Amino acid sequence: MRHQADGTATGAVRGGDGRTWRILALAVTAAFSLLAALDGLAAQQTADPAERAQAALEACASAAQEGREEAAREAADRAESLFKAMEESGDPVRGMTGRAQVLSRCRIAFAPFMRQGSLLEESNELLEKALQMDPKAAVPRFTLAMNHYHTPAFLRRTDDAIREFERLLAEHGDRTDLSLIDEAHFRLGELYARVGRPEKAREVWSRGARLFPESRERYAERAREEGLKLSEDPIDAEARVPRPIPSDTAIRFEDRLFTVEPLVVEVGSYSVADPHTATQLTQMDVYTMPGGTADVLQTFQTMPGVTRATEGSDLYVRGGDPEESPVYVDGARLFYPGKFETLNGSVFGVLDPSVLRRAYFSAGGFSARYGNALSGVVDLETEGRPREARWRAGLNLASLGGTVWHPLGGRTGVWGTAMVTQTEALLATHGRREDYPEAPASVQGMAGFAFEPREGSRLQATALAESDETTARVDAHGYSGAFTSSGVTRLAT
Repeated sequence: MRHQADGTATGAVRGGDGRTWRILALAVTAAFSLLAALDGLAAQQTADPAERAQAALEACASAAQEGREEAAREAADRAESLFKAMEESGDPVRGMTGRAQVLSRCRIAFAPFMRQGSLLEESNELLEKALQMDPKAAVPRFTLAMNHYHTPAFLRRTDDAIREFERLLAEHGDRTDLSLIDEAHFRLGELYARVGRPEKAREVWSRGARLFPESRERYAERAREEGLKLSEDPIDAEARVPRPIPSDTAIRFEDRLFTVEPLVVEVGSYSVADPHTATQLTQMDVYTMPGGTADVLQTFQTMPGVTRATEGSDLYVRGGDPEESPVYVDGARLFYPGKFETLNGSVFGVLDPSVLRRAYFSAGGFSARYGNALSGVVDLETEGRPREARWRAGLNLASLGGTVWHPLGGRTGVWGTAMVTQTEALLATHGRREDYPEAPASVQGMAGFAFEPREGSRLQATALAESDETTARVDAHGYSGAFTSSGVTRLAT
């Protein structure tokens, strides 16, 4: 019976027309496909957490750059969760660094203007904690340096950025396998140029060009913008360190008598002058100065002692920050004279040159009445009493404005100026509209009243009001997305 059953079973398998084997083959194939799918799902679940976290970070940064807020928030939440898990599972340095990058590259892009600063500080705190655990970690050091680099100039983080970049290059400066070292050389050179240290900028750019030959043209072009030329010397600065003298070297000293010509020192007087004895510009100078763009502050950037570190209107006098060079209007300090704030400072000044009578600038030796002036002083005088009635109007692709002067009797007069700026049409004309999710726009007005009771004396009142808004796309290490600014300026003298 047992033998007959076996033979019957065998015959059943062999006696078919091949359909049984095909069914078995299909079943095996389906089983392998199912196993492969399960393996793929398992691999996805067990993939390197760092890779998944980095992919989520890049996704949120890309969405932020494209202005897709909802997608950016979802990807940022996912990346933050993954980096948090890394931090808690034994990799705190990479976890905190990733969370800091989520804040600076994703969260800031859509945060309200007043919230952006606190998010950046939170990012910096995470990076500093990571560096306390591993002081030689390159990525958190670079990210912290770039955060400082992109911080608005009025927050005075330039020195912090320089310090972090210098430390990064001191520890990892010869690592050509890290692209961030290439970027660090480039950015540090820009910072040196910004603070008036051109030789240091030339040195670090030359070293970066030697280490990364593929980026040499980029370094050379940036150096040319500063009037510099890269060094062709292939010897690195570290190679110039003097070598110790061998112990068996014989040194012989000889006495020689040298006669030098007498040095004559003549002592003169030094006057602590006020800006009225320094550089003086008229209204026509502001309109016609090459490179001044008919802007008061940008015109002063062409003066000796001023470094044009950015394309904006901030004044870097003798290497100092813009806050060290106060601006006065009719004797009252204008604490923030710019508009259209960017990561590198303001783009234009808020003052209409059509109502200026004189503009004074001093890069040193100014009067003590200008308190807290460490680098320079800008003193602006507006129109006095109008002698005749007149008006002026202007219209272009970006702005509409006008000015009115009107005398009131023989000793009194008033004047006023207003301007509305909307740059959407101008940006579209130059193909730049997509760079600004919200086109720069501003409204400003200024008015003055003057009374001359007698010849040589004057009573004057001046009022200024300005508001501006802009949102620009930014794509740089440490920050990627949309930078939004909203500024308001008020002044009464």
